[in-house]
Amino acid sequence: MSLFSVRFTLRPLCRLISRCDRVLIYALPFAVYVPRPPLIGGMNALAASLALHLHPLDGEPLVAHLRIVDKFSMFPPTTHVLSDFLKLLKEREGAVEYRQANLTVASTVSKCFTDPAPNGQPYTHIFDLTGESTHDRPAEVQIAQTFSVSLLIGKEAAKHSIKAYVRSLSSYYDHDTEKKSYTEDDPDGWTPLGVRGTWWHESVRALASIPNLPLVVIRKAYVYGPGVPRGDVTTCILLGLLKFDDMVEEVNELHTSKWTEIITQASPPVPSTPLSPYAPRYQLERRGCALNGQKLKEIVGYTPKYPRFSVETVKETIDSWKAEGIWPQT
Repeated sequence: MSLFSVRFTLRPLCRLISRCDRVLIYALPFAVYVPRPPLIGGMNALAASLALHLHPLDGEPLVAHLRIVDKFSMFPPTTHVLSDFLKLLKEREGAVEYRQANLTVASTVSKCFTDPAPNGQPYTHIFDLTGESTHDRPAEVQIAQTFSVSLLIGKEAAKHSIKAYVRSLSSYYDHDTEKKSYTEDDPDGWTPLGVRGTWWHESVRALASIPNLPLVVIRKAYVYGPGVPRGDVTTCILLGLLKFDDMVEEVNELHTSKWTEIITQASPPVPSTPLSPYAPRYQLERRGCALNGQKLKEIVGYTPKYPRFSVETVKETIDSWKAEGIWPQT
């Protein structure tokens, strides 16, 4: 299966955590959940969706306390985040904490662990969603923002008695999807794609070398579904709307100008949106993501609720964007 919905991506992770735990989520650009878990990084990716699953607005929380750490401001937001997430921070103050921090600084990372949860208990699960996801960043940026940050967090986590350190690994590998789907022990499935893929891959290798770190690596495929305003699938939805063709630079100019016209002339207008039809050349190359998810299903006993990317999925996703005010109503 080469596409995972947000719901498919998040729910297996939640089975690692009990209701009494505390979670820390790191979100340098990503985020987290726990029975006292910290969520680290990912606020412009999956962190908000994961936080809302752990602490649903309309249900019982799955974790005792959730600390989310990232570089962005939330009030006012300096990146697009789900409106329900901002509501969660206000309504669950004391149970859900957001901390703006520079995760390239060792002392700052340390305080994320040593500052106790409100009940005085240490954090039990770490979700590391950090990493530079932009494809054309040079090696120096990838080393600083992906490799070094994850290694810094992992080394600090190993000093504490945590139950699990969950590292989110994106699909930056060279897969020939016409031949097969790749399992965890298939060496052909672990060929990094470009500079970005190399340093994401090396970050996992480095984490695996840290003594006493209970490491879990979740290698996710393409993410889709409500609450996902960025990524390859999102770009494809927009290109489908604008009737994509092959001349990359000319088409990008045409599509971005056409998209600007659509959102400014909509009723009401959409003055600000993270959605963009701009397609980097790498997204148009003949590559894909073909992961065999059988091991994950066997370990957590999970059956996907949304196993297929369909027309209904696209409609549901667009409806969620309309509700967030980032897609034209008409």
